[in-house]
Amino acid sequence: MLRTLAPLLLLASVGCGGAEELPEILVVRDFTLTSHRGEPFAERSLEGHVWVASFVFTSCRDVCPLITNQVANLHRRVTDDRVRFVSISVDPRVDTPEVLAAYRARYRADDRWVFLTGDPAEVRRVVTEIFRVSMGEPSSAEGPYDIAHGEQLLLVDRRGVLRGQYPTDRAGMDRLARDIDRLLTAE
Repeated sequence: MLRTLAPLLLLASVGCGGAEELPEILVVRDFTLTSHRGEPFAERSLEGHVWVASFVFTSCRDVCPLITNQVANLHRRVTDDRVRFVSISVDPRVDTPEVLAAYRARYRADDRWVFLTGDPAEVRRVVTEIFRVSMGEPSSAEGPYDIAHGEQLLLVDRRGVLRGQYPTDRAGMDRLARDIDRLLTAE
């Protein structure tokens, strides 16, 4: 329902001469995955926080290091304790909590940034059904492989509503930082 309301909300805000509102794209439904600490991590623990979601895997040699670097830069840039960062592995068979903890340490993440994995079927459900992000299968069972997945960062408000999707280029990251600030000051 929120997906169909977004264009109407946008038109209403522009038509009234006010500042353009961020669209309400969809509600991020409850999910529980496993954190880099090996503990259950539920979406509801993010309530009251603005958060940024990304989708990566640790053995990726292509776009994932870029995505994770951009999230790390944003993490350093946005220091407000009301903001969280959530990176979900699209390769849960390889990305165990221990692997994710080591990967996370390379990016100097603090307690505001969690890396998640879990049962492969549950991770696929969370990525494709809850976030509605594409996620392929590993292209090769031997040696280095690639997994096609969504590359945009997602912005979720304090109520658990997806408010935007952002490319990891400079303009996208600047817009994401501005929109995080907008959500923090508006709510």
